[in-house]
Amino acid sequence: AWRDRRAGVIAALICAGVAWGLSFLQVRFGWTCAPLMAAVIGGALGGLPYSPVLALLIFLRPPQVLRTAYLDPKIEQNHHQWTFQAYRWLGERAPPVDPEEPEYGVLATWGHGHWITVIGRHPQYIGHFGSYAGGIERFYRTEAMYGGSEAALAALMAENRLRYLLVDAAEAMGSEGPLRQLLVGGSAGLHNPALTRLRAVFASLEDPGVPFEGVPGTWIYELVPGALISGRGAPGQEVHLSLPLFYSGQWRRWSAETRVGADGRWRQRVPYWTGAGGWVPTGPRYQARIGERAIAFEVPREAVLGGAALRLGRR
Repeated sequence: AWRDRRAGVIAALICAGVAWGLSFLQVRFGWTCAPLMAAVIGGALGGLPYSPVLALLIFLRPPQVLRTAYLDPKIEQNHHQWTFQAYRWLGERAPPVDPEEPEYGVLATWGHGHWITVIGRHPQYIGHFGSYAGGIERFYRTEAMYGGSEAALAALMAENRLRYLLVDAAEAMGSEGPLRQLLVGGSAGLHNPALTRLRAVFASLEDPGVPFEGVPGTWIYELVPGALISGRGAPGQEVHLSLPLFYSGQWRRWSAETRVGADGRWRQRVPYWTGAGGWVPTGPRYQARIGERAIAFEVPREAVLGGAALRLGRR
């Protein structure tokens, strides 16, 4: 009997061993599917009545490793209240998807994909399967998106009819480029200019894992044309613009800096209108300081959404 079944038993054991080895290449999917596949293939080739026992290979790992693979990723993500606040905002506060105006997609990294669809009730650029489903190109573009420029990010969103950008502070923290300013509402930083096409519409609770006080754990930005503000001044003069912006429980400031050109004019695009309500309200007026002069002015909602040009008073 053994001689008759030996080849099949050996083939079954080889398949089981190979599948078990391959299961180390995956965190969760492989650990689940590979042993079951071994049981099925082993049973089919060897005709073994006990072949389902091969599925127990899945447990041939230390308990801590099993916990890391199966429980920790889900537990950790579900404990991120700030991220789930963002998903719920999309589902409850963002305009519903309209087939006539489909620019309601959401750009985020792959780990947020299914949550955006199920809780946020909006289409997402790439789902939870990452590079496995949805395209390797999309996976790589989202993985690298915080390292590029605002113009490249805006082009990606416009190309794919995406209206919103969900920013996880823990993911954007590693960026040293212009998009690092996504952590502070798009305001200008020490080495980075202000963001001019992305308007913060949601800011969550703070993320205790972010080493900077007052930084929300999750932001949602809306892609807007922005209003182009211009004025006059002496060539070379510095121009500072600021607008009160409320998030993380207190009023802060969105700011931008530019200079007067050789033609005696300065120009700065802004993504916020004045007197806005919602989760990230804005103050009633911008302040512009050109040299020693200070000008207060308002920017209407229509100007930001329509990309209008607003010219301040002459010198």
